[in-house]
Amino acid sequence: MGPQHGVAAYELAAPRTTVNLRPSLVDPQQARITHFSVCCNNFSSGFDYNHTARINLWMANKTQIVLGDLTKQCLRPTPWFSIPTGYTFAGLVTQSLDDINRPWVQRVAFVAARYPAGAITPECPPPPPTRSPPPPPPPLNSSDVYVSPFLCGYSSGVSYVTNSDRNLGSTYPIQTLSGNADKVLNFAASTFDCNGQVQGVLHGGFNSTMLKSNVSLDLRPQLTDPKMRIASFSTCCAAESYGFAAQGIILQTADGTQLSLGGSCGTPQDWIRVPDGFTFAGLVTQSPADGIKDWVHRLAFVAVRYTANVLMTAGTCTTTRAQPPPPAPPLPHPLLPPPSPLAIPTSRRSLLLAARQTASGVLVSPFFCGRSDLKYMTTTDAYLGATYPIDSISWTSVLGGAARAVSSFNCGKQHGPVHGYYAAGGAMSGSSNMSQIDLRPQLSDPNMRIIQVSACCVMSSKQQEAADTNEAVAGLILRTANQTQLVLGRSSCTRQPWFNIPTGYTFAGLMTQTRVEGINPWLSRLAFVASRTGSAGPHHRKCPPPSPTFTPSSTSSPATVLPAFNVLSFSCGYTSGVDYTNTSDVLSGRILPIQTLSASVGWVLESAMSLYDCNGQVQGPIHGSGYSPTSSNASSIVNLRLQFPDPSMRITHFSACCSGGESDNGSNAVQSILLKTANGTQLSLGSTCFVQQPWIALTRGYTFAGLVTQSPADGRDGWVHRVAPVEVLYPDGARAC
Repeated sequence: MGPQHGVAAYELAAPRTTVNLRPSLVDPQQARITHFSVCCNNFSSGFDYNHTARINLWMANKTQIVLGDLTKQCLRPTPWFSIPTGYTFAGLVTQSLDDINRPWVQRVAFVAARYPAGAITPECPPPPPTRSPPPPPPPLNSSDVYVSPFLCGYSSGVSYVTNSDRNLGSTYPIQTLSGNADKVLNFAASTFDCNGQVQGVLHGGFNSTMLKSNVSLDLRPQLTDPKMRIASFSTCCAAESYGFAAQGIILQTADGTQLSLGGSCGTPQDWIRVPDGFTFAGLVTQSPADGIKDWVHRLAFVAVRYTANVLMTAGTCTTTRAQPPPPAPPLPHPLLPPPSPLAIPTSRRSLLLAARQTASGVLVSPFFCGRSDLKYMTTTDAYLGATYPIDSISWTSVLGGAARAVSSFNCGKQHGPVHGYYAAGGAMSGSSNMSQIDLRPQLSDPNMRIIQVSACCVMSSKQQEAADTNEAVAGLILRTANQTQLVLGRSSCTRQPWFNIPTGYTFAGLMTQTRVEGINPWLSRLAFVASRTGSAGPHHRKCPPPSPTFTPSSTSSPATVLPAFNVLSFSCGYTSGVDYTNTSDVLSGRILPIQTLSASVGWVLESAMSLYDCNGQVQGPIHGSGYSPTSSNASSIVNLRLQFPDPSMRITHFSACCSGGESDNGSNAVQSILLKTANGTQLSLGSTCFVQQPWIALTRGYTFAGLVTQSPADGRDGWVHRVAPVEVLYPDGARAC
């Protein structure tokens, strides 16, 4: 079975479609897939992502196969792509945003293979007969179903739409209740039947305030354990600005255990008891009919008086566990996953949170050392750490401060991004000290599993004078299960509290932040990555021991001499009369190739961020941080990877749109960013454009590498007011990766 495209984080009520492609092998004259196309669409509720809505396949006999919802209109069909003669359709390559709140497939391409003669065996065994689900029990009488009173929202004066689990809950026992809640209950969905094969309706929606990850409550124990029966239900209501909406779900079991989805609590509500003899079976919710604020506003629950037979059957299925399939043989040379850019967070969603949720099963500790109110370049091992086991970390200290770190993965076949931008051979190389720790034993020896992590922070007067820093990272400390301490850098400084790595997680690398001024080579802040990768242990034991002279390298290692750069003219804002602060991508762009440019846009450009390095593992500083009250908080992203391999996609001109002096408190702020390629293609971040500025031509031979932006120094309007492009003169032969 191939990898899953997209992230099944929502478990929503979406039907699955399966297409049998075996006839294309048996009868290529008629059933061979000859053309491929997709249908692009946009969510109507505020997210401006041009995501994939349908996949279309065309057969040699002119039959069209569609994967997707045919009831939805296709707003943007793409041209048919012809599969070359002699090639066989072989699968998909997809890209999704590394944002848990938007897990769907954004971009899709197809794979075709030219198989050698005799390699294709059309005589596949017939598929097993489809297991028919057991017939549902007869409908229950109305007296056997209880729906509680609604909590939160308005009882009158507002037009709501209602979503209910009553029908499914009356037929199948509930298994899980999942959702997302922060300031309000953004959405919730339940699964039913023995293995959660039946998915309930979606309560709420996506145009929300999702700052936290999804939560799933396992409700199966209530079917077999009387102490775990859900006995009471409650919630909290938000303020009037959120329509007095529900903020979460709180369930209390018979033994007093509380299960909760959501943590905010403005106005707690009284408990509503589940009637004796009834079983909690789902939700009934109401959201505004206009769809603008489509989170859950009113909340009630469903309880059902099941028959003894239903409860007995449900109790049996909760203890059934399917046997796992035999493990597939490991690939000799695993490939890196396709790069996926991070979505730029809105002003109400911190960059740290977006960076932490890089993949399912990835955990990132809080940052140690440094200040949280400065502009940083962020570098993370989370992408590789979620895929491969970590081998080692190499560490370089300069004048007592951490200046460079590189992690090695997958028996040394993969190297993480360079943390910090200290270059060996520089002016301070004589004061440098290198060290390394081997982390492979943690996967084969439980006693060597990393269970706690910490950092050592220091403020050096030399650092203060030379680089104007505050607290910097001096070292890291890892503690194993047998209490062995592994140290990189200094440990005799200001020690930080231990951070516990949860059971089931494995230490997987680092996340660091470095000041963007370009003067200070030290790591300012340090966090730790852990992932669920313990299953890689048996294969990891086969790795050969590292060479004593092993020094990880990286394609993104910075050069000692950085290339020339220019910051071109500013657009929007005012040239005088306003005190601005600068945020610059100059350092990031001179060290690493730009991959994507993302923005949070509404009435104005609220924030922007660039990703660098081959896999987008280095994040530039956030431009802007403000929130426009009238913003839809839509996100936009442009892919700039093709600038190096394809000269026709080189960015040649830059422009911006301004709000004008009479709008937006007279700030004349940036509304959109416009880029034009050598072949005339226009790329844009944002769609609002009151006053477009003249196009600025980039210097011939230079490459677009990011932004320099300005926002008011007094912090009154945190969004982007002025913007200028950065161009870098990379040496001949430079490649993006």
